[in-house]
Amino acid sequence: MKKLIAVTGIILIGCVCLGAAFAPQQAAQTSAAASPDQAESEYLVKAENGKIAIYKTDSDSPLYTTDALVSTLPKADIEKLRAGIAVKDERELRRILQDYCS
Repeated sequence: MKKLIAVTGIILIGCVCLGAAFAPQQAAQTSAAASPDQAESEYLVKAENGKIAIYKTDSDSPLYTTDALVSTLPKADIEKLRAGIAVKDERELRRILQDYCS
């Protein structure tokens, strides 16, 4: 029961933080989407300090770090996260986080 409450809390906190992080950027993304120089991927999902971290492709510091432990994932997923997973948009980012964090 405690584990279920903890997992639910982590997912809720992650959703709130991601929502808050992306809400003010909607106007900027609209203008950036029109730019032909924009890179294919907008985000990078990586393992950092044993947890899953989300980076903007143009940043060296994480935009957000989840509470999800990488060590609980299958070996193949851990290797993908160590190499970094390029993510093209918010929709794909949410899908990946849901897969790894729930």
